[in-house]
Amino acid sequence: MNINEIKKLVKQSPKFKRVNDVLALTPVNDPFYIQKNQIEKAEWFAEVWKREEAISDWEDGLIHPRGLHYQILGKGDSFTIKIGGEDKKITYQNTEQCWNYLEMGAKYSRLLGLVPYERIKDEQNPDPIGNPIFNDHNEFEVMEMKIYDDVMNFQLPYLLYDDTESFIEARINKIIEVLFKDVSYSSRTEQPNYLEIWAEKSGVIPMSIAREFNAEVKPAGGGEFSVDMCFKAIEKAKKLDRDLHIFVLSDFDPKGMDMPKSVARKVEFIAKQLEATAFVHHVALTKEQCIKHSLPTVPAKIPKGDGTGYLTHIEIFKKFAGQDPTELNSFQAREPKIYKETIRKAIEPYFDKELGNKFREERKRLEESVREKLKVKFEELREDLDKIRKIINNRFDKLNKVLEPIIKKKYGKLELDKHIEAYEELINFEVSEIIEDERFEFPNVIVESPKNALLDTRRSYLEQLAKYKEFDMRG
Repeated sequence: MNINEIKKLVKQSPKFKRVNDVLALTPVNDPFYIQKNQIEKAEWFAEVWKREEAISDWEDGLIHPRGLHYQILGKGDSFTIKIGGEDKKITYQNTEQCWNYLEMGAKYSRLLGLVPYERIKDEQNPDPIGNPIFNDHNEFEVMEMKIYDDVMNFQLPYLLYDDTESFIEARINKIIEVLFKDVSYSSRTEQPNYLEIWAEKSGVIPMSIAREFNAEVKPAGGGEFSVDMCFKAIEKAKKLDRDLHIFVLSDFDPKGMDMPKSVARKVEFIAKQLEATAFVHHVALTKEQCIKHSLPTVPAKIPKGDGTGYLTHIEIFKKFAGQDPTELNSFQAREPKIYKETIRKAIEPYFDKELGNKFREERKRLEESVREKLKVKFEELREDLDKIRKIINNRFDKLNKVLEPIIKKKYGKLELDKHIEAYEELINFEVSEIIEDERFEFPNVIVESPKNALLDTRRSYLEQLAKYKEFDMRG
């Protein structure tokens, strides 16, 4: 079903009077009704995306539309729209109109299959948690196997090691193995500080950095860091008995410049109440970063309604900044490597990257210390060990001289070799021949078939449409 089929359906059926009657959403949003201007946006976006993908080093090979927006600024891209019935060419700039064109292009290019869904980041929602695993069921088959031998031959007693030196060395190694088998430390989880990375928006915190430093990631849901966020961070650090370090990422704009200070003041107050040690670090975006990397600006947004106070705030910011605001996304998109390195350098002083080596060196030192003490102890025992081992060996020799002839004589008299050989032939049959007709019968999986789901793809287009209309509150 597509735009042409829908128009034909409305024209041919007296039941439907207008296009909206056969759509589940508005004509602008319904994916079954992609129109010419939406196709143009999709094709434009796909062309830009393919070009940038070929020359860029995106994290995990993906990019969010907002990142692409900043990446193509100043590259001479343009698109054509109709204004007053006439085509007008628009040069791509850092404006709301251009951003909206690109955002719509990203949406429709995926719906039309011009850009793979999985190659564009969805930064409106948190990453999913968990990784479901599904198995493929192969044919039941006999693997090569060894049948356990039921017959146990008698073995004459003896000392395992030929000399005292070999015994002492083996004994020390065994003691070390037992002592240290559970001695293990993680350099990531044994750090002295508890780290959190906070961002004004979602999708701007590199997860590779968070994993590297074992840091908690917290984007602000509504563009503001709440008292609850501050309290939970301090509470967790207290439970872990560690100092808290919060690294803040925010836009370089009137609101973004106030956020780190606002966070710090809340954390200061709550930390004093809970008797905790906490630190807040402003990592980005700063005036210096904007100038150094020539990041693009955008006029400050004028609030709706009575925004007199905020307008004053904008003027204060302009006086301080000497420029219009800059979004954090522009730094992330235009200088991805430098952006990551900026965050890494801010965190590194509070994370001991050599801790793993220190653990290994300390374990090695401790093992050697224990080993030397064991050597000293065994050296004290060496003379007595030599004496008693000689006695035991002599006694074993005398015992074995008596036992060995008796065992050999009895073995032959009882015809054990013959009976054991017959027994082995009896039990070593070919297992695969016995079970060659067997098959693993996979059990029937019983689940209910949906009867009243909002979406059931087994329905026809019109049956499903009726279900949507039934569900719609406007009905």
